Amino acid sequence: MKVDKTMTELENKTTPSPNDKAIKRQTMPISLPGLLLLGPKQELIACNAEAVNILMYPNKPGKPRDLRELVAAKIPIDQFMAASELKTIDFISGRRRYQCTAHRLEIHGHNPVTTTFLLHRAPSAEVILRGISARYNLTAREREMTGHLLHGLTSKEIAQQMNISPNTVKAFMRLVMTKMGVTTRAGIVGRLAGVD
Repeated sequence: MKVDKTMTELENKTTPSPNDKAIKRQTMPISLPGLLLLGPKQELIACNAEAVNILMYPNKPGKPRDLRELVAAKIPIDQFMAASELKTIDFISGRRRYQCTAHRLEIHGHNPVTTTFLLHRAPSAEVILRGISARYNLTAREREMTGHLLHGLTSKEIAQQMNISPNTVKAFMRLVMTKMGVTTRAGIVGRLAGVD
């Protein structure tokens, strides 16, 4: 397919440093995005192999009997079509959480309005924490403390979970605050949530 060829050419043209590769590996989602094309009457026009994998999970990928039934069962397409503005909707396939974003395409010809659905796996809290950890160069213990903080534990509870004293937790907290450039616990949580 032409798009695959273009993507391969782009990947070959850029050669990231080994450091960039390590950070990318830690922050990139594990699965590739799935792509579905639906016509104006919600009929399936085309999809890629990853979309089939996502929709069939946890079953082994293969040729499903009716892909339209899988799409209807897993993705709330009616919510997209009813909305005046297309948005992102979460759905579950197996035990994995995915996000589905719809984009309208105006194609002249047979299907005047085609909707593209982009399916990608929603990152878990652990994946986000690993990405933040790499970004701010947190140590394993600082990352562990930050994870407990994310779950809403107090300093005393974090100390019990990590088998350290509350004063050591406070020291870890100060180190993380310094690395992230914030001055409060809420600032750490804000950084983790992507709020600057």
